[in-house]
Amino acid sequence: MHDGHDHAHGSAHGETNATDKSKLLLRFTLDHNTQHVAEAKSLAEKLESESRFEAAALLRESIALYEAGNEKIHAALDKL
Repeated sequence: MHDGHDHAHGSAHGETNATDKSKLLLRFTLDHNTQHVAEAKSLAEKLESESRFEAAALLRESIALYEAGNEKIHAALDKL
C-alpha cells in the first residue's frame, strides 16, 4: 500500500492502454482501407468504361482481397 491505495501498478494499466491503442489503430486501418476500396472501385469503373477489362478485373480481385482483409481486421477488433 502506498499513497492511500493498495493496487498494483504497471501491467493492468499498461495492458488497458495498449489495448486502447490497438483498437484505435485497427479502427484507423479499417477506415483507411475502406477509403482505398472506394477509390479502387471508382478506378475499376473508369477502366471498364475505357474497355480495359483485364486491368479492371485484376483491380476488382484486389478489392475482394481488401474487403476480406477488412473482415479479418474487424474480427480482430471484436476480440479486443
